Amino acid sequence: MWAQLPQGKWRKIPQKSITIELKATTQLTLRVRRDAQGRPSLHGALLDDRKKPIAGASLRLEAPDGSTRFVKTDTKGRYKLLAMGLPPKGNYAAFFNGQGSFSSSSVRRWLDLGRVDLQLSLTWPPPLPAGKKGFEVKAKLSYKDKGLTGYPLTLYLQTPDSLRKTKKGTATPGYLPLMTFHTDDKGELLFLWKGNKPLEGPATLKLLVRYAGGPFFLPQQKNFELAVLAPLPDKQKNQFWSYLLGVAGLGLVLLLGGLLRRYLSRRKQGDEHSDERFEMPALPPVMEAGGRVPHMVAPTDLTFAGRLYDAYEQAPISGGALFLITGDVDDDDDVPDSALTFLVDCDEKGRFSWEFASAGVHRLYFKHPHYKSRVVSIRVPHHGEGRASRVFLYSYRYLIFEMYKTAVMRIAPDESFDPKRQTAREILKLLTGNNHRSLTPLADLFEASYYAPTMPQEVLYTEADTLLRELLRELRRRKQERAPS
Repeated sequence: MWAQLPQGKWRKIPQKSITIELKATTQLTLRVRRDAQGRPSLHGALLDDRKKPIAGASLRLEAPDGSTRFVKTDTKGRYKLLAMGLPPKGNYAAFFNGQGSFSSSSVRRWLDLGRVDLQLSLTWPPPLPAGKKGFEVKAKLSYKDKGLTGYPLTLYLQTPDSLRKTKKGTATPGYLPLMTFHTDDKGELLFLWKGNKPLEGPATLKLLVRYAGGPFFLPQQKNFELAVLAPLPDKQKNQFWSYLLGVAGLGLVLLLGGLLRRYLSRRKQGDEHSDERFEMPALPPVMEAGGRVPHMVAPTDLTFAGRLYDAYEQAPISGGALFLITGDVDDDDDVPDSALTFLVDCDEKGRFSWEFASAGVHRLYFKHPHYKSRVVSIRVPHHGEGRASRVFLYSYRYLIFEMYKTAVMRIAPDESFDPKRQTAREILKLLTGNNHRSLTPLADLFEASYYAPTMPQEVLYTEADTLLRELLRELRRRKQERAPS
């Protein structure tokens, strides 16, 4: 290239090339996200100057301890890195070194990857009447309005002994643990506590439900108070006088009614025919005794009705069914299905009612998925007493508990064990020297049935019965071996 100087001369100028490289600016983000189980992860996105994602870009993440991780963006420009093994708190950084027509960028933020709070909600019963032996408490663990499955919750109770025995440095000072359950697939569980003695009132039970914490969630606990009402006045003291007053009042009403009827009859027929009038005798009073109404006529009632009750809890139970035994059955404990004819289901309050088509003695079979079946004989017709029947059934939970208690007492009859106060694990530790193979699975089955939120079914009862039979046979064999020949 030539250039003309001011003197009019020409001069050759050397040529130089200049390269200009244009790159688009980029934007890199970094934040913390947690899934439904509370597990933290590093999230972010890589965007260009037009807010469009950059796919397939290599990024370098730097932790507060100096360690590095490498990730790539997906088709939407986003990236994700699980925070397993990373420091819980500190300054985290993400770097993009540039790629193609995109410039480099970086971001640095102080992040908290530690444990977070979850939601613990409780539903406790209204004030309890005096005399009850237990109560129910519903609990739910959730995070971001989603239930947490398989998380342990413990129910604690404050008593005068717990205030003296527990240390102040513990997580729950003044409280003793009652039971521990795990949440179901909805994050819910039911604490069903049963005491040895009826609750006395007026009193206030101080309770606490606690989650001990985990790798992703902080401990949570909630205190609440459950009121026990004062006992109701004893009505039996005034029962006799109330009965007399009721009979006297009814007699007075009948007497006044007879006098009024007699007066009206005399006005209609005249005084000259008063000695010829038939005097209607007074009706006998209606005596209510447990729902039974005696009549002065032959029995004509063909209806059998009543309610199903838990023999241990003395409370109505729902879910039962009534069958008629039609075949020849000698053993009430082994009634085949072929000999049963379905009659009616019990309602949600345990009530049932059935009217027989013929008179006689009918054998009925009460069946329930969580209670031991029972055979009952009823004669119809009757005077009405069959309409207020109370049929008691034993639950499989109670029967398994009785089997376990029998096994413990048979193994160590000279020891003082109380299965209602000592847990199955505590009793097993005291009986380890006896080396009874059947007691450990029986104790496991007892705990699985007694502390479960749902009632056990017949299969667990059958298994417990088999284990108890094996243990008793083992005890008999050992006794025969020790006996002198």
